[in-house]
Amino acid sequence: MQSRKRILFITHGIPHPFRGASSVLFFWYIKAIKSAGHAIVHLVIDTPRAAGDRELSEYTDAIEVGTNFVVTHEIFPVSHLFTYKTCSLEPQLPSARTLSDIRHFDPHITVCFDILAAAVAKKMGLSNLLVWLGDLTYQTALYHAIYDVMTHPAKLLALPRVLLNCAVWKRLYRRTLNGQAHVIVASKSSEKMIKSLGVNSSYLPYPWPGANPQREPQEKYVAPTFIMFGTLMALGSRSAFHFLLKKVYPLLVAQWGTNGFQILIAGSREMPQWVKAEVEIRPELKFIGFVDDLATLVDQCHAVLAPISVPVGNRSRIVTAMSMGCVVIAHKNTALGNPELVSGENCFLAETAKDYAMYMRRSYELPQEAERIGRAARSKYLEIFEPGVASPRLLQSFDFACAGVPTVS
Repeated sequence: MQSRKRILFITHGIPHPFRGASSVLFFWYIKAIKSAGHAIVHLVIDTPRAAGDRELSEYTDAIEVGTNFVVTHEIFPVSHLFTYKTCSLEPQLPSARTLSDIRHFDPHITVCFDILAAAVAKKMGLSNLLVWLGDLTYQTALYHAIYDVMTHPAKLLALPRVLLNCAVWKRLYRRTLNGQAHVIVASKSSEKMIKSLGVNSSYLPYPWPGANPQREPQEKYVAPTFIMFGTLMALGSRSAFHFLLKKVYPLLVAQWGTNGFQILIAGSREMPQWVKAEVEIRPELKFIGFVDDLATLVDQCHAVLAPISVPVGNRSRIVTAMSMGCVVIAHKNTALGNPELVSGENCFLAETAKDYAMYMRRSYELPQEAERIGRAARSKYLEIFEPGVASPRLLQSFDFACAGVPTVS
């Protein structure tokens, strides 16, 4: 898109260049559009938080706010952001001043990052929307409830309430997306889910900052050593812990013996209580918390583990591992969201626990094969997810969505 447009971005939460999940890719998308020379207003819808001012300052410094880039930070109490009315979620309008400023800006296109932003945009009466969707809230909530019941059977009593809540969220998706021609999903599997709502969508690989390729090479651990990392309370980790500890772990003990292998667990948040209990009694499991230089530690391990069996999402932890050029051992369901994953080519994908244990042994015993697959993973990352490649693809969507729209004078 060569001509300059007026672009309104709406996000629920503050973007960040390297911290968070969706907040990171929001940052890199917005940075790419800013670099293309468009006039931008960014409406940040947020809730009161102790770190809010610091995070906003970090964002505005990193994005380099200037004459053609304005950030409006609209803070709502949690109870006022969205309210329940007649079993439906009703978005609240921003302040009268913000509404007036946006009408005066008169955007050519409004980019709504996720469903809450899109619902607010629709409530504001804005037209020519481009809607980007991450993991679908009602789908994620359902699987969280399933794992709750698996670890605490008494929570089965709460399942009807969860199902009602999921239905309310699904209604919000259907109502908000109705009539929208430009819907992008970050997970390939979401296309089918959105289609069931009567709306067409297109999968677009997201931008994700990767590891420094110039780091010093590291010697591998002598014993079979693997690493898991990510947000440890998130759905992906919950699924991974269940599959690994309940199904794969006994096979690993049979394969290598007690204390014959090690699995490092890295993450910035606490693990679920039942996982903590398992780690305390399993000598092969070691929780190491947040790691500053994750890439160097990954290089010392024989593989990154991503045994995420839940068929939801395009996992950023896998993309991070791909950027590091290491072999990733994942569950085959991860490829539903990330179709770039090809088993034996740029990763290993296991369908069963037996397959998973076999791939772990293979990664340890066949280092040349693991190195080849790691190089292929790094190449695929650079081709598909590297921010300089992935971010500009949103501009192509702008071309389509802005067809026939006049440019900035």
